[in-house]
Amino acid sequence: MACPMELDLVAFAKGELTPSEQEKVRQHLPTCVDCQEELDAVEELFGGIAALPSVRPSADFAARVTRALSADPEYAKLARETRRPIPHGGKRRPRGV
Repeated sequence: MACPMELDLVAFAKGELTPSEQEKVRQHLPTCVDCQEELDAVEELFGGIAALPSVRPSADFAARVTRALSADPEYAKLARETRRPIPHGGKRRPRGV
């Protein structure tokens, strides 16, 4: 990253900047080849993501992932160390239960 303005380009492409921030980026773009290229790459990436088909996981997806993770000793160790229990069947329990 050659230009500090590049930090705002993803937010700019997503429409997340305030109007004054958007204007600042719009004024900067014609003067900075690095930002022009980075914005082109970001917009190309977003376009590619938008073109992907929607995927719905199977009903038992969370449970299968949880079982697979539970069988992994490294994951179980990490869960213990971070005090985040492995969810039961992939379903969250209500607080206080």
